[in-house]
Amino acid sequence: MEYNQIRCFLKVAELEHVSHAAAELGISQPNLSKTIRVLEQELGCKLFDRDGRGIRLNDNGKIFWRHAKNSVQELEEGVQKLQNRSREQSELVLSILSGYLLLPQFFRIVQERMPRMKIRIVREGLGQASPSWDLMIYSSSSMPKGEDEILLHKEELYLHVSKEHPLAQYDSVNLKEIAGEPIIVINTAGTIGDVVDDYCRQAGFAPNIIMNMDNGQLTRELVAMNLGVSFSSELARSMPGTKTLKICQPTCFRYLILKWRNPSGMVQQAVEIMGEVCGGMRPVG
Repeated sequence: MEYNQIRCFLKVAELEHVSHAAAELGISQPNLSKTIRVLEQELGCKLFDRDGRGIRLNDNGKIFWRHAKNSVQELEEGVQKLQNRSREQSELVLSILSGYLLLPQFFRIVQERMPRMKIRIVREGLGQASPSWDLMIYSSSSMPKGEDEILLHKEELYLHVSKEHPLAQYDSVNLKEIAGEPIIVINTAGTIGDVVDDYCRQAGFAPNIIMNMDNGQLTRELVAMNLGVSFSSELARSMPGTKTLKICQPTCFRYLILKWRNPSGMVQQAVEIMGEVCGGMRPVG
């Protein structure tokens, strides 16, 4: 049974005349008669009785009319609610694990092109149960692999040590030289912490992570106090009280990746805007 059959049935029942109903529906009388006939065949009973030049609902038709009318009303209300919702402000949920410096430019363009969109920022990891995010920005030590993610940016990572640290006398370092060193990382799944862990293990050792921070400024202050070493991108190379070292073996990169869950029109627009923002971006911290 199709919605069009019910719509035709209700119009014929309202006007009690096939020709008049066909005119209002914008279809031919033979097509309308056929639609009603097919509906009666599917239901296994007649719905109308002839009444002179017109037709009237019989007992079967009256029973079906009550249910059909309610169903169509419910359906039309649902359509209206969806249409109203689309006209309201939509909400885009972003999980930002890396790349915070992208946000100001992203927000500016979104306000210009999608003024009714609301944006909510969360910090949900890749493995979080029942995620709420539509888009996620995270860091990885490898290129994106899925069809639901794209590369935003590739940047080199540097080691930051206190100026009082023995390695501060050098300009570069092999990664294995920090085996056993206390490491301070910003560590939510999908952040630089995961990238650091991957590269340290590639260099042959497990990182000695002593603090998992969610605050970049505090991390830099702790490094300056010589409480540990940390990693960040080129943009963050200048930090008071610290020395920035190039990592030579292996050269460490992080890949900033945009991932999405629901490919709606709103999400796809946001993906395009983020790609536009990253088209001329500098390395991000």
